[in-house]
Amino acid sequence: MRDPLILRQAQDERRGHRGGTPVPSVARNAGAIIQSVRVSTERIPDSQVVLQIEVEPDQMERSLERAYHRLAQRTELPGFRKGKAPRQMLERHLGRERLVHEALDMLIPEAYNQALNEHQIEAIDQPRLDIVQEEPLIFKATVPVRPTVRLGDYASLRVERPAVAAAPDEVDAAVEELRHRYALHEPVDRPVRKG
Repeated sequence: MRDPLILRQAQDERRGHRGGTPVPSVARNAGAIIQSVRVSTERIPDSQVVLQIEVEPDQMERSLERAYHRLAQRTELPGFRKGKAPRQMLERHLGRERLVHEALDMLIPEAYNQALNEHQIEAIDQPRLDIVQEEPLIFKATVPVRPTVRLGDYASLRVERPAVAAAPDEVDAAVEELRHRYALHEPVDRPVRKG
């Protein structure tokens, strides 16, 4: 039996991912809540935070159970109605890796979101994930965050404005141009005359 982590890394390399696993969509997992995760944070350059997240083993078991129910609803096994096949039969049919992968797809986004909320980290993009170990689940998420901007003493900056001088003929030309631009042209019902 091959290690699911090695299989997933090989799939990621074929898909062109660099060094991490993309986070699955979180919207479908919004109902479940992880009870406890251990999180350590480390700020690194380029406005990033590395979260090391450890999930309790019982949470992984619950996630495996949820993955079993989800896969059972979608898998047809001969001799069983959809959703009614025993877990051992489903595991034998699909393989343990498939069950673990489905469980991780549900568990990682939940644990990641809980870690962000607990540490009040505002991610500005998807993280890069690296699974450190699966039993108990420990993974690292490298999260891009807003940079900290420190303004210098901008209030003391002074700019010299050059003096602008206009010759009288330039002023007359500008006034004449404005008169022509904003002049109202009204038709008259009289003959042309001088003046």
